[in-house]
Amino acid sequence: MKRVFSIFCAFVLIISMLAGCGTSRTVPSDSVSDFDTGYNQPVNDEDTDEENTSPTNNLDPDPEEDEEPDWWDIYDLSSNIPDVLEPDLSQTGELIIYLPQWPEPWYYRPFVELYNRVYPNVVVTVKGFGNDYTAFNTTLSTELMARTGPDILFPNIMDESDIQKLAASGVFIDLNEFIESDGNFYIDDYIKPVMNSGLLNGKRYFIPYSYRTHGLIYVPRKLDEIGFDTSKISDPISFIEEISRTLPKAKENEKFKYVYNGNWLLYELLNFSGIRIVDMETKEILPDEEYFERLIKAFKLAFPHYNWHYDDWPESVAEKMQSGVILFTSFYDPLNFVLTVGNQKKYSDYQIQTMQSIKGENLINYIYSVAIREGSPNKQNAWNFIKLMLSEENQGRDLFFYTPVRSEYILPKVIMHHENYVGRDIAPLSNKEIDTFLSIATNVETSKNYNTWFYVQFIRSHLESYFNDEISYEDAVAMIKNDLKLYLSE
Repeated sequence: MKRVFSIFCAFVLIISMLAGCGTSRTVPSDSVSDFDTGYNQPVNDEDTDEENTSPTNNLDPDPEEDEEPDWWDIYDLSSNIPDVLEPDLSQTGELIIYLPQWPEPWYYRPFVELYNRVYPNVVVTVKGFGNDYTAFNTTLSTELMARTGPDILFPNIMDESDIQKLAASGVFIDLNEFIESDGNFYIDDYIKPVMNSGLLNGKRYFIPYSYRTHGLIYVPRKLDEIGFDTSKISDPISFIEEISRTLPKAKENEKFKYVYNGNWLLYELLNFSGIRIVDMETKEILPDEEYFERLIKAFKLAFPHYNWHYDDWPESVAEKMQSGVILFTSFYDPLNFVLTVGNQKKYSDYQIQTMQSIKGENLINYIYSVAIREGSPNKQNAWNFIKLMLSEENQGRDLFFYTPVRSEYILPKVIMHHENYVGRDIAPLSNKEIDTFLSIATNVETSKNYNTWFYVQFIRSHLESYFNDEISYEDAVAMIKNDLKLYLSE
């Protein structure tokens, strides 16, 4: 998903007004999590087990308080690599990586710099494409089909490629062969459901190095104004159905004008729902068609309302939620959680609603993964690169973004971000709130990533005519099935 990396999604998603879906399990802001973190010390001297969820109404009138900091300058990740590293001088050769942007992709730069320090005798070549994602995807696709290309691949940024089809065609190495032969790598050191999300057709083609979960935050009293009933939400389908049901009521009031705006909503709903578009093992198309039909027909009712622009809103997200301009916001990782919940507490009461699939699973929202190209002449160097991405030196970095796949580093990340922002920027979080995030982040189930960005683009393009009342649902689905059948047979 190139847009995620281009606009720094860790922060942009905080100001996105509707990025996800909810479930039947609602977590009030003062609820006790049943996840035992062992974290028994108060976050600060004022933190107690009794949580006050009412608005503080004591905001600093200084207009500069809500100015957005220059995240690019603050997060100079190059300075955040451990100073004490023991170099391995025995490893030689080269390692080739392709990235859409270079040297500007701040997210990947630390990985390369860490590798350079540990393996100084390996020549690392990173080919950038000047932010030209078309050139990046075209070059990568052409070379991969010719069985050439870089040694290291990042499936999550290959958003114009059908990752499942590439895997089935043998583009990626089965990484189990490295895991089984490497006596210094233990797959059990990592969160198992997250690691298993890299399995496809019984082979481990990808290894996640970070991931996102999902929590939906809302202000109950604002939902009550339009009759939005959170008790009816059991999965993304019921969520969009409730949105569609309450949309007319929301549109009656000018303050709710932008309430359900969300350009990424269809992608999020399909991804979170667990609804399969294609079963790559059986080649079945729309194996969960009953659920797909319910979701798409409910989404159609709200589709015309997703074209508003809201960049000129002066308020913070929390102020928008308090006023009812928007009703939902989301968090995905430690930093998102700390800023989203801490900021919301400054303005209003709130509740957190977690995410489940159509089968009642708490699916991983999204994985950031790495793979090795089949046929790479530098596959050992590539494997060493992956190990460093999953190492304590990297996973434990203060400025490691998103959620680490090593669970012991999740809580320290939450506490670190809390200490950095509590006070003027955010309201203090309670231990219970921190436990809530830890429970959401660790009590996850494997996502098979059925719906890659490629397939969602395919589905969206085939549904436009249906959404615009130009063809029937049955005709749209027939077109999807026919075109996908032809595509998969190629």
